[in-house]
Amino acid sequence: MLDPNSRFDFIISVGRSRRYLVPIRVWAVMSKQALIKMLASPRLRRVATATSGTVAGNALGAALPFVVTAVFTPGATTDAYFYALGTIVYLSAAVSSAIESSASPHVIELKTAGRSALQRFVMRTALQGATAAIAIALVGCLIVTALVLPATSFTDDQRHEIFKMLLLLSPLAPLIAISAVLAGSHYGFHRFLLPTWSLALRSGLAVALTLSFHQTFGVQAVAYGLVAGEALRVGLLAFNLHKIIAVECSSCGLARLEPERRFWTTATPQVVSMSIGGVNQMVDKTVAASLAPGSITIVELAQRLVYTPILLLTSGIGLVAGSSWAELLASGTLDEVRRDFLRVLKMASAAAGLVVVVMIPLVWLARPLLSSVAEGLDVDAVALAFSLFAVGIPFALASQLGVRLLISARRTKSMPFLTAGGVIVNLALDVTLSRAFGIPGIAVASASVNTLNAIASVGLALRILKPANVSKEA
Repeated sequence: MLDPNSRFDFIISVGRSRRYLVPIRVWAVMSKQALIKMLASPRLRRVATATSGTVAGNALGAALPFVVTAVFTPGATTDAYFYALGTIVYLSAAVSSAIESSASPHVIELKTAGRSALQRFVMRTALQGATAAIAIALVGCLIVTALVLPATSFTDDQRHEIFKMLLLLSPLAPLIAISAVLAGSHYGFHRFLLPTWSLALRSGLAVALTLSFHQTFGVQAVAYGLVAGEALRVGLLAFNLHKIIAVECSSCGLARLEPERRFWTTATPQVVSMSIGGVNQMVDKTVAASLAPGSITIVELAQRLVYTPILLLTSGIGLVAGSSWAELLASGTLDEVRRDFLRVLKMASAAAGLVVVVMIPLVWLARPLLSSVAEGLDVDAVALAFSLFAVGIPFALASQLGVRLLISARRTKSMPFLTAGGVIVNLALDVTLSRAFGIPGIAVASASVNTLNAIASVGLALRILKPANVSKEA
């Protein structure tokens, strides 16, 4: 384990030798105390592990759109790629996010059911999740190509390019679903490092193939890299989970449980909710397609920049808190869960507000660098869109924490109705505000929807934690 004393004591000794280094000395003492406290707390160690792994694992994912715009001139080609990728990611997220977050509470329960029961649950759920992902991706792609694309301003060549990219990216849907089952099962054992750090494989191979073979395959090199990277991640997670189950469940009981039906009872409403909620990004891109060429690229880059701080704040806190809440709810300690939820919510909201205040000026200051990397990109438009999207970051974080608690409590039946209301509001605001303000109008609409989602999800989460509602379905 890391010993913080040796490293920080050196800095403190240097600070004593120079009076003008007093601020450094104060910082070192405070950092030393904070690090010692963190290392002494298993929960904080898990938060640090999950946060660092997710941020590192998604760093290349956040950089990938900028690599694409740097290699390929922003315009019709990048618009087609981002539209196709956004479609597949949306369709995949509908299943994978629900499976990943719902798997952890069930794995926690199945630890006492025996090794074979847990292995059977993982294999069956992975197969069912992959099948559901294939079906959703197929139906979604048919709807997009037959109904959505003809209504946009894409040219025939762009529509043909989008169709090809959809075919190349389609294997991502079942692979991501299987990865979600394996990652969620890891979280049930409080193992966060490999599932989060392995996220770098998908985008890492995509970046490598794009830089190496963009002249040979064009933008299709990105698709090859994404699919190959996700397949490699599946293999690593499956191998590691097999070892964890063999060790952790060597002395488990032999209770006979049938968790698959209960799992999908919890996960299916969330799949529906994620499917509906993912329409928001598709609506944003579809509305942006009616604006000037390159608008989809600007919206995609701004949303990616916003996603980074949300990921930083929710990755560790959400994963670890969700697992803790599931264990506490299993023991019936509702009051403790409520207090912990409010404490985490306040802490995360304060951190999100600070991140927004810091990142908005940084993005504006980074415009020259962004302009030099992506020639022809309207960096002012990206910075303005990010600033407006960023207003919704604290509310997006609060909404995700509320959803985490609902999933841990297995109270997900109301989620599709709440999400559908947000999509309707987003569609109306997108169409109205984009006509008046263009891309900034789309960003304002997104921030407004995040605010409404936060109010609804947090309110429902607090409602189900009341003792009078313990036995009621949300």
